[in-house]
Amino acid sequence: MDINIPETSIAKPLIEQPKELIINISSDGEYFIGEDHLTADELIKALKVHWNSNPTKNNVIVRADRDCRFEPVFFCIDACREVGITDYCVTAKARK
Repeated sequence: MDINIPETSIAKPLIEQPKELIINISSDGEYFIGEDHLTADELIKALKVHWNSNPTKNNVIVRADRDCRFEPVFFCIDACREVGITDYCVTAKARK
């Protein structure tokens, strides 16, 4: 899955493999965890599994393509809140 992440001057590179759940959103608003394509309902189920696996450490990173509309991003954030996940962020990559 190739996601064209927007750039920002404050982003930091990943130094180690993250333990968080990473949700990618393609330019056309499709959800992916790894290479697995998910519907909106499947995304909510995956978030519930993530929450139930360790409710004290359940970070979520949302990586949306720069050409993605806002609606899928906000749906993802709302889905996190719906299942009880409050530790989430939307990422960008550092400007060169």
